[in-house]
Amino acid sequence: PGWALGVQADLSGAGRAAGQAQEQGARLAVEQFNARGGRPFTLELRTSDDAGRADRAAAAAQRLVDDPDVLAVLGSSTDETTQAALPVYDTALLPLISMSAGQNLYQNVRSFVRGRPLHGTVAMKLAFHLESTSAATPVGVLLDRTGGDVSWQTVQMVNFVVRSYGDATHPRVVPAGTTDFGPVLEDMRRAGVEAFVYAGPLEGAIRAAEGLAGFDGPKYAAEPALDPRFAAEKSAAGWTVVAGAIGPGAAQVRTFAQAFHKRYGHPPGFWAAEGYDAANLLIRQLTATKGRRPARKALVAPLKSATYRGLTRDFVFDPKLLQLRTPASFVHQVRDGAFHYLGPAPDKAPQPKGS
Repeated sequence: PGWALGVQADLSGAGRAAGQAQEQGARLAVEQFNARGGRPFTLELRTSDDAGRADRAAAAAQRLVDDPDVLAVLGSSTDETTQAALPVYDTALLPLISMSAGQNLYQNVRSFVRGRPLHGTVAMKLAFHLESTSAATPVGVLLDRTGGDVSWQTVQMVNFVVRSYGDATHPRVVPAGTTDFGPVLEDMRRAGVEAFVYAGPLEGAIRAAEGLAGFDGPKYAAEPALDPRFAAEKSAAGWTVVAGAIGPGAAQVRTFAQAFHKRYGHPPGFWAAEGYDAANLLIRQLTATKGRRPARKALVAPLKSATYRGLTRDFVFDPKLLQLRTPASFVHQVRDGAFHYLGPAPDKAPQPKGS
């Protein structure tokens, strides 16, 4: 057998921009490794497209498991597909790292680590940023049940943090599948909300932005809105999104972005730098074997105990929680039809009022 890394991602579905960005970032890392002099082996990259569909995820995972060259995998690019694929990788003890799946539903898995913050942690950082930059109160918080558990987790955390700082929230809920946000947004306006947080999918974020056109207070959307389609909406101007992906224009990924542009002819998208980091972390684990091809299961423990400084974050995993000990989140704001990177999200806000 040869030496290969696998990438399972949405490469052809609705979320293909993020999936393709991760694949391209990982491919660049592999190509740079193969260009080194004196490398102990030649590495390949194998891909498996799940189209962002949970009902295709297990089969996509099985294709990589059945490839004897694949020693570790990056993927998948959504919560639902990662959850569906996990049993396949776990049965084979094939190491899996996800950089974009942040839902805390992974139990009793042996070969999985998460290279990004949980959605609840991202929501906490969103609330910290709001409290650090604005005195607006009450804060309108809209839970769109179309977004499932992730949206619920976001709203719970934002409500908790904002209230802990002595500010009021005005939470509202719309049923899954709601397409007319007019009545609930009007209710929130009448309640006098001075800031607004939307927790739900991309399509709902676009509806919320349209419905709040002319609202001058701070406006935030959860991570699913980190998509060029949201930024392209005229009504999205001024909205802030806090997410687990760094801005492609961040200074710390500038060298990577230049190499990416040279390789692909266009700037990197969101999650490309994360794919690059994950691939380099896995490459480091492979090179530690000094040219002796390892069994897949022999890579699991070293991956969980790895310490690696990537471009986007430090990789040090909590062995019990299977996630980063110091997860980073990042702030992006829509200006002129595109996202602009504002920097890392704060790890805390000012002292709560009255403390």
